[in-house]
Amino acid sequence: MPLMPESFMTLYEQMMQHLRVAIRTGQYVPGQRLPSETELCQQFGVSRITARRAVQELVNEGLLERKQGKGTFVGYPKIAIRVMALDGFQGFSKMREGDSQVRVLRKEQRGATNKEAVMLGIDPGAPVYELTRVLVVDGVPISLDRSVYDVHRLPGFLDLIEDNTSTYETMAKRYGRENVKVAKEITATLARPDEAHHLQCNIGDTLFLVVKTTYDRDGLPNHCSFNLMCADRVKMTITYSRDI
Repeated sequence: MPLMPESFMTLYEQMMQHLRVAIRTGQYVPGQRLPSETELCQQFGVSRITARRAVQELVNEGLLERKQGKGTFVGYPKIAIRVMALDGFQGFSKMREGDSQVRVLRKEQRGATNKEAVMLGIDPGAPVYELTRVLVVDGVPISLDRSVYDVHRLPGFLDLIEDNTSTYETMAKRYGRENVKVAKEITATLARPDEAHHLQCNIGDTLFLVVKTTYDRDGLPNHCSFNLMCADRVKMTITYSRDI
């Protein structure tokens, strides 16, 4: 795919345009490794300096991303996650266009861990429901969520939850427990084998971990959750307004 030196566009700009088209038409898909610098030089008939600049410009645009020791990869479209939002998976799906699916991976009843007990205001070992789901946007897994609910406050809850069911609407309409307050803690972690499998990422990739507790109007915890998101597929947004 030799470039045209006589074009009004510089060689690196022509190369950038070719790569943009290849990405948009699916020749290169998100997560795919780009050919090496040497291979790109041969493919486009350009110098290393030209190839390096074209790739760096696309990295700056967010179309490509470099991974230390691994190479350059096609980036995933960044999905905006509102840090301050109270919405669950379904609220997220409704606020954006495109194909969004929430898939149930596992449902079970067990005893609460010490941390879960503190978050839910119950005794350690008390019966809880665990619901594990994955959010998929345009065919790409974005978020792996493990939510925990107090069995006594939401009896039979898991029987009502299937793929694409809104847990927040179910809590409000069936149990009268509307979510009106949320507390979140966001840290970074690395993907373990089972997490990498569900998120279709590499073991050791950086993930955002969002630990969350929601509360009803009486200040009682409705549920707690542990949400993992691929750091290269999302961007955290914050909106703040100061009361006057």
